[in-house]
Amino acid sequence: MIPSSTDSSQRIFEISVQPTHTYKMHLKSGTVQGYTDGQDAMRQAIYKILSTERYQYAMYSWNYGVELLDLYGEPMTYVCPELERRITEALTWDERIESVDDFEFDTSTKGEVTVTFTAHTIFGDIEVEKGGGCLMYDVTHEEILGRMLSRVPDKLDKREGSVIFDAQSPAALELQRLYVELNTLIAESYADSASREPLIRRCKERGITPYEATKALLKGAFTPTSIDVTGKRFNIGAVNYTVLSKIKDGEYQVQCESPGTGGNQLLGAMIPIEYIEGLETAELTELLVPGEDEEDTEALRKRYFRSFNEKAFGGNVQDYLEKTNAIPGVGSTKVTGVWGGDIRPAELIPSAGVKSWYEGLSAK
Repeated sequence: MIPSSTDSSQRIFEISVQPTHTYKMHLKSGTVQGYTDGQDAMRQAIYKILSTERYQYAMYSWNYGVELLDLYGEPMTYVCPELERRITEALTWDERIESVDDFEFDTSTKGEVTVTFTAHTIFGDIEVEKGGGCLMYDVTHEEILGRMLSRVPDKLDKREGSVIFDAQSPAALELQRLYVELNTLIAESYADSASREPLIRRCKERGITPYEATKALLKGAFTPTSIDVTGKRFNIGAVNYTVLSKIKDGEYQVQCESPGTGGNQLLGAMIPIEYIEGLETAELTELLVPGEDEEDTEALRKRYFRSFNEKAFGGNVQDYLEKTNAIPGVGSTKVTGVWGGDIRPAELIPSAGVKSWYEGLSAK
């Protein structure tokens, strides 16, 4: 019996379009929380493509990402047109990006190039800026190879294609990559240029750690008002909440289970995660204490440098600022001296009129 086979040319293939609705990346805090869509999602997609070195990660297709590593140490006359070509190729692979143009290059700083361009997407035009790190050791492959060949006697054949040239050229390329890694190591060693993880380690030397993300605290209304829901769990969409304590009959403090600002954004009807006998309605009605994301990298960097100029101790102004700003829900602090006794702390609490004005702004 001869097995039958189908003609592969007659098979039907379905081409899937990349989804735009996706998880939201919070670049400052280095976290992923909530969702994004449309033009904001495209901006995030462009950032991811240009931040991924092509061919370096098994989890990505070889069509994904951009090739940048081999451009380090090359002359700017070569780097700029290559950047335009490679960025265009990398981005237009995403079918949601129709074209890329309006390239401009800033090479005013030695060893650094910043490129700006416009990406035309199905969701509208997006202005993009991509910068390269400053290189302390701006050494090209040609320079290294030239120095190596200069140490070989001239009576030997050193021309391109010779045994000596072909033997030393790969070694020179590896040395160039070593210089690239050395530049990275130097940049990560200083607080003004370090990325997040090395910066956190530098901050620990000063007794400074990033402010952790906090959970939002909200008010929930439940009916019948006689029901006790303390400790019960509810959700709205993908966000879960836990009832902490009773405020009064029918009203409870409810805490978002996920830290960060995502818990601040949802009000309305909640669904119990487990069946609660006698429960009629459950609704989040008011945000009491906003949740905050983990301290972003640039804010941490500023706090690190500020620690050299303003030392917190013994209840001085800086001590008050640090301790008060670390309290969940506190956005900013102003310290007022009361040495003369003419200002009472109670007078610093906003009046009913100020509270009414603030709530009016929040409602808008």
